[in-house]
Amino acid sequence: MTVSRSDIDDAVEGYISSMLASAVDAAQRRGWKRVRPSLGPGDIPKNALLSMRRDVTAFVKKNEQLVRRGLVGSPGKLVPILDYAGWYVVGYDFAVVRNEEMPFESIGWHPRDIAAKLDDAAWAFPNTELQVGDESAPEPGRLYFWTEPGR
Repeated sequence: MTVSRSDIDDAVEGYISSMLASAVDAAQRRGWKRVRPSLGPGDIPKNALLSMRRDVTAFVKKNEQLVRRGLVGSPGKLVPILDYAGWYVVGYDFAVVRNEEMPFESIGWHPRDIAAKLDDAAWAFPNTELQVGDESAPEPGRLYFWTEPGR
């Protein structure tokens, strides 16, 4: 089975959602006043969107078979991740694991060997971050994209 363009689109949408939620949460924890909780994909710089799509596409295509074997749920009630939540959650979880260095198993993926292989695949990508410009930024509230030089 080959991953479709709409599957990748769903994974990218989940990835973007995770990145936006993380950026807004971080800014609000810092007490920045001009953070709009309604920031959306249209607020993300174009180069960031292109980078996100490229990385999600690479992750999904390289790890499709592992993802298709991934399970979620409680012991005795495990179901395939794609049946339970679809590609959107794959993208969302990829962002969480890649950037927060939280393992797939900690967010509910099973079995352990598949989660570990997906961890390694996600952690091979450099960290990225969306940051909300603070009060001292030229455009407070604007999203800025940062990529770690290498891992």
